Amino acid sequence: MTTLYSNKARGFFPADMQAAYEAAGTWPADGVEVTPEDEAKLRAAITAGATIRKKSGGKWDITAPPPLPFAVLAAPYLASVRQTRDAILNRLAGIGFAAMADGDAGNGELHAWVELDHQWPGMFRAVPLGAIEEVKKAAAPVGCPA
Repeated sequence: MTTLYSNKARGFFPADMQAAYEAAGTWPADGVEVTPEDEAKLRAAITAGATIRKKSGGKWDITAPPPLPFAVLAAPYLASVRQTRDAILNRLAGIGFAAMADGDAGNGELHAWVELDHQWPGMFRAVPLGAIEEVKKAAAPVGCPA
């Protein structure tokens, strides 16, 4: 079966259906007969988005499409980063609201990190500086400034 390729339509047309295409007014004026091997190459080029031209010697000039811009390639990755960032920030905001509800934060009080006794080494807790000062005053011997 003879097949024609139309560069304007970027499609293939079987020669035995020419009458039906002409009746519909869709028969390509620029149709060129192609071999099955050329048809396979041209179909692959069309799928890849390549530019196709017929050279004067009868050979096909297939030019690969330009690479996608970096912004297009990076967009899916950046969207996932934004989604992860938003989830982390929402989680932190939830922790902050819970701390404020418990009275642990938001009052402007200064804290010190104190290593806990009878715990694993490196276990710390935030202790308000006011509480440390009270303990120092209560534990100071009479007549000694804290």
